[in-house]
Amino acid sequence: MTEIIGNPFYECYNLESIKVEAGNTVYHAAGNCLIETATKTLISGCYTSVIPDDGSVEIIGSVAFFNKPGLTKVVIPEGVIRIMNSAFLENDELVSVSLPSTIKTLFVPFGDNPVLTEFKFAGTVKQWTTMSENWGDWIRDTSLTQVTCSDGVVELKFDSRGDLVN
Repeated sequence: MTEIIGNPFYECYNLESIKVEAGNTVYHAAGNCLIETATKTLISGCYTSVIPDDGSVEIIGSVAFFNKPGLTKVVIPEGVIRIMNSAFLENDELVSVSLPSTIKTLFVPFGDNPVLTEFKFAGTVKQWTTMSENWGDWIRDTSLTQVTCSDGVVELKFDSRGDLVN
């Protein structure tokens, strides 16, 4: 296989493992994740996946972990810089997320997760505050009340319009 358009595994809710044939120059599998090698984009994962921390993933693609029953905790390793639209959307059991200090962009990745209550960011409070100025939309669709950073805690507060107040 040399090209995947979109995410053909989008509705494979109970996908347990991902393998890529040896010698494939476009894709590889690691930690039960399908990764486009050249762009370092994680295309799809399973509820049992462990995102590789070897530098082979910089982007978690749209709907990569969409609606994976049994997914309760996500640890994004250092080196990941971007998480795309709906990457972890509709995971009703997702309670805990840990983000690396290298993250630069979150495109509505965790919204609609009603039990998400633990959110850790390996960067500083100042880094979080700077990055999160426009992220209120997805944060307010979770149960989050705070973000734990490397040097303190950010309380999540919203104004009367529902926008995140830093």
